[in-house]
Amino acid sequence: MNINQRQNILNWIETLQKIDVLDAISKQFPKEADANKIEFGNYRAPEFVIQYQRMLDQLKEELLNGLGLFLPASYNYPNDFGNVNLENDLSNIQNWINQKNFAQVALMVDKLIYYQISHGFWNKPISKPEGTKTDSKKILGEQENIGGARSNIC
Repeated sequence: MNINQRQNILNWIETLQKIDVLDAISKQFPKEADANKIEFGNYRAPEFVIQYQRMLDQLKEELLNGLGLFLPASYNYPNDFGNVNLENDLSNIQNWINQKNFAQVALMVDKLIYYQISHGFWNKPISKPEGTKTDSKKILGEQENIGGARSNIC
């Protein structure tokens, strides 16, 4: 993807993150007091909201701090997910939420989760915990130790 595509996708993510999806679902199913009884796609409403937010958060994180520009803006999978076009798919999610078509939103969330799985960042931590950052001086020191050990062996 190029810089403009990445920015457009990030703009869509920001727009979608501002939508209170649980509230939209509640308005679609006003007679149902228990959100766990609301189902669409492969999800119950609370699980859907978690996966929806996770999908957006992880995509945003990867675009900003991960592979970013090396990811394809569109990709055609030879399976049930078919063509992914991040800009169009995120735009469609907003349209379907506005239309209260959560079954379609759920299918799109599944497709975008698959995109993340196939590109290796679905289960990638959003931020590294303290103590996991690599110290370059430590690596250089270890390389010198390895080099010294090799010269002693030869």
